[in-house]
Amino acid sequence: MSDLPVIKSIKDDKLMNLLNLFCFGTYYDFISNPARLPTLNEQQLRKLRQLTIISESYQNRQLSYEELRIKLGLKDIHELEELVTDLIYLEAIRAKIDQRNNVLIIEHSIGRDVRIDEIIFLIGTKYNVSSAFKLKKLSDDLKAWRSRVQQVIGEVRLDIQKADHYKSQHEAHKVNIESTLASHKSNFLQQRLKIDVRSFLYVSPFSLSL
Repeated sequence: MSDLPVIKSIKDDKLMNLLNLFCFGTYYDFISNPARLPTLNEQQLRKLRQLTIISESYQNRQLSYEELRIKLGLKDIHELEELVTDLIYLEAIRAKIDQRNNVLIIEHSIGRDVRIDEIIFLIGTKYNVSSAFKLKKLSDDLKAWRSRVQQVIGEVRLDIQKADHYKSQHEAHKVNIESTLASHKSNFLQQRLKIDVRSFLYVSPFSLSL
């Protein structure tokens, strides 16, 4: 997939790390080494937390609320329930909320993208399934990954364009303020000079009577 033109066009290591993070990373991957990534806004962090819930559902079909809350860096259970509710509404997961035992019971979750080592594992002999099935599964996963790659790149580029726009606006506003201040300063000095000249040329009537 690294031969795709859209992937080759990414020259920034941080953007590539961001792409990998949203393809198959987790919130823990983000907080483990945030310096490798661009700054994430609240919407991006929310998305990453939801993707992390999906990844956790692969390993355990009963997820403890408290363990999830800690892994996602959330302040309270209410924030977690909002994330889960959105995932259910989007049909990213099918689950039951057991409020008595504070666990999330997963019935189904959508697939996420696969890493290279997972691809090798998939096409190996560990699974007792036919080669045709494995190749079909691999093909579907790669197509889904490519689609999400293009979506993430589009979102990143849009964020960069917005940042450049805000920067240009800020610079223009700064230049305008500096120009206005310079104009006011020039006018003040001119008025001050006129007053000084008038004071110098002014002759008191009392001095003439002498």
